[in-house]
Amino acid sequence: MPTTTENQFSYTGTLPTGMSISGTLAAPDQSTAVDILKKMNVEISQVHAIARPASSGNVRPLGREDFKTFNQQLALLIKSGLPVEYGLHLLAVDLGRGRLAKTIAAISSELDSGLTLPQAIERHRGEFPADYAQLLEAGIGSNNLSAVLLTLEGHLQLTQKLGDALRRALYYPMFVALALLAVVSFLDFYVLPQVRSIMHWLTLEGEKTLPLITRVVLSVSGVLPEILAVMAVLIAAGVIFWLLFRRRPIMLYLRDSIACYLPLIGPPLRLSLLERWCGALNVAIVGGMNLPQALDLAGTISGSPRVRADSSALAMALSQGTKLEYVPVGRIIPKTAVMMIQAGMDNRNLSDTLVTMGESYRRQAEMRIAALVPVLSVASLLLIAAVVVVLTLSIFLPLVDLMGWWAS
Repeated sequence: MPTTTENQFSYTGTLPTGMSISGTLAAPDQSTAVDILKKMNVEISQVHAIARPASSGNVRPLGREDFKTFNQQLALLIKSGLPVEYGLHLLAVDLGRGRLAKTIAAISSELDSGLTLPQAIERHRGEFPADYAQLLEAGIGSNNLSAVLLTLEGHLQLTQKLGDALRRALYYPMFVALALLAVVSFLDFYVLPQVRSIMHWLTLEGEKTLPLITRVVLSVSGVLPEILAVMAVLIAAGVIFWLLFRRRPIMLYLRDSIACYLPLIGPPLRLSLLERWCGALNVAIVGGMNLPQALDLAGTISGSPRVRADSSALAMALSQGTKLEYVPVGRIIPKTAVMMIQAGMDNRNLSDTLVTMGESYRRQAEMRIAALVPVLSVASLLLIAAVVVVLTLSIFLPLVDLMGWWAS
């Protein structure tokens, strides 16, 4: 166990058997780390200190557009063959000022000091998504990091389309709902107390019974302030939780466990994850990995804990000699996808199959995203209309009964 005075060192080397080895160890200084490795009979290639990760408590995450810019530029740098540390330095100079320029300059400097790219990103983990450093490690392992980053770019575009569609679908109904809430509050505090006294007079001596809808509205109006207070607390808590944890691993689990199974929103989310998984799996296959290794890598690159679990189950089944068709259905990866992969293996065109699957999932996701705007808008307006109708009936039905009573 490292003490508070020990540092972490990354090393690579070769064992007496000729097998390459790499890892990290704790030691007070670099010379001690070298001595430890020598005692382990490791022929050392390199040893360097791992910078302590910066505390992410007071670090704001990069904005969505800043992160997309960084990911795009990093993919282009790697694809062009330009040294990453030098390319990032040039990019920081081009950007000039701003948070993104400072972050890129810091990462470039850390790469110059001997850190690997995933280690440098991990040092800035408060500014990047929770799984970004792990994704870079997986991309390096596939020997095709640029393709992995471009796969992520496609996934980001799909999720951005989903978010934009949700905002467009809910903006108008949200403002109408706020106006309706103001009207309901006015009715509750100024009108319904008067109506309640009139309704009480109408029901004296049991001569009249109020309609059920009126009784329900009057009962709810009595606790409306408490309901509004609870709603305000829940909304505020949700906003605070989102701001504090939006770049933490817990959000990945909440997305997989809740968001992916919500009506309307869940299907395009699952389809976008499957599109990303197919792209990552194809990158690993083209990179020369066998299918079990490729499945493990694709699960990591997917950025989804449940997709990772499904993919690992498939990899384990293949490693044990089990056909994919006998693997139980996963939580995110459907049986149809598994059977298409098995068919691609049997027909020796797995890469083409994965490309076709990815394109199919992308098209399905985009179609469902396009349908969100009209569906959610109509559903929201119908809900608001229903509330208006209920309030109107609750007030006017007793008056209609009263007029009929007087006429008789």
